[in-house]
Amino acid sequence: MRKPPLYIRKANIDDATIRYPWDDWNVEGLIGPPSQTLLEDISRLSLRAGFAFLTASAEWVVYRFANLTDISIPLDATNSAWAQDIHRLYCTPRSPFRTENWSGPVRGPIRTALGLLRDYADLLGQKAEMAQGCGEVFALLEHIISRREALYRWRDHTITRFKKHFGRNLDDPLGDPVPREALDPEFNFEPGSTELLLNQYLGGLEPGKSLFLMLPDTMLDSGFMNTPYCFQLEADRAYRQIKRPEE
Repeated sequence: MRKPPLYIRKANIDDATIRYPWDDWNVEGLIGPPSQTLLEDISRLSLRAGFAFLTASAEWVVYRFANLTDISIPLDATNSAWAQDIHRLYCTPRSPFRTENWSGPVRGPIRTALGLLRDYADLLGQKAEMAQGCGEVFALLEHIISRREALYRWRDHTITRFKKHFGRNLDDPLGDPVPREALDPEFNFEPGSTELLLNQYLGGLEPGKSLFLMLPDTMLDSGFMNTPYCFQLEADRAYRQIKRPEE
């Protein structure tokens, strides 16, 4: 199982002490409204960049509780979700995160974040806006994390990088898929490495061992048009019917 990124682990957010109130039936009332600034920033990015920000934010939520509960299944969910930034058919609609087993101040936030991640993965397939989901998961993060300095540095760095490389194109709102490394402040990301990074990620997945990933044959039977677990940027752009950026 792939671990959360090093930049999250280095942030020292996995505190074994709970310092916040929690109510599984009134999460929105507890965490308050999302940051309007963040909503506006995300709305200026490609939809895939928005979903990447949401997925990474969910990884922060999951790792927050690494010292308080078994996070292997939630990590499987977030690790698999990166594939949905490439194509929705990489993941099954299965969700084991039900209130009866995932509630309380530790498991409840995980269920909330991963529920939003699942919902917005479906919305990404419909080319819907990602901003609200990003805002809600980030507001949840602010509620459950006491030491937020590293979180805010990550957010600001990611938004700045995304504005440079993944700004919204009205003719192609979906945009290119976003590699996980693009959200790592210590990684020198350039868009030209996108195809290589995505294939490295896909090549490391084990769909037969994941609760969430589709098997290649199932993907093909469901209508996937290319080779499963192999990414070709030109084919992705052709499907979106866009030209190369330099053209």
